[in-house]
Amino acid sequence: MAKKLLGGASKEDPTWLAEVTYRFAFDAVYRPLPPDANAARSRLESGNRAFAALLDRMTTSPPAKLNIAVDPHDVGLLPGRSAAPKQQPFAAVVGCADARVPVELIFSEGPNDLFVVRVAGNGLGDDVTASLSYAVDHLKDSLRTIVVLGHSGCGAVSAAVDVYLELLSQQNTCRS
Repeated sequence: MAKKLLGGASKEDPTWLAEVTYRFAFDAVYRPLPPDANAARSRLESGNRAFAALLDRMTTSPPAKLNIAVDPHDVGLLPGRSAAPKQQPFAAVVGCADARVPVELIFSEGPNDLFVVRVAGNGLGDDVTASLSYAVDHLKDSLRTIVVLGHSGCGAVSAAVDVYLELLSQQNTCRS
């Protein structure tokens, strides 16, 4: 995709179109929970490959499409029921608060599949640790794995490094 931008194609070029559809269907067969951590990892990797393939197809065919089946039960879309559905994510993901990293989308997952904890720079402070503890303690029937998701160009990490380097520089200046 970056090559195409560098090659001079405009953003209005129709080959840049992509459609992501979250499809709710009462008659569909939905993926069962992964039985273990290895199966959960495989499902996440497969979903990420599907998302990456969507991006690759954006450079060659309009519009690229990704369909994500969503069980209506997972979001409370059942006729005659008003209670909130039971949480049953198969993975807890610690991800950056960066709005450019849509966690469910990059793994091709839908609502109730992932328990996502977002914090700038993926720092494991008390709030994040407590959220993960909640997931492990209260979602243990469905939870199979915990993922720490990093990304490139993280502004929070860059800012923290800059502050550290500035403090280090000031300390070295004072010692001179």
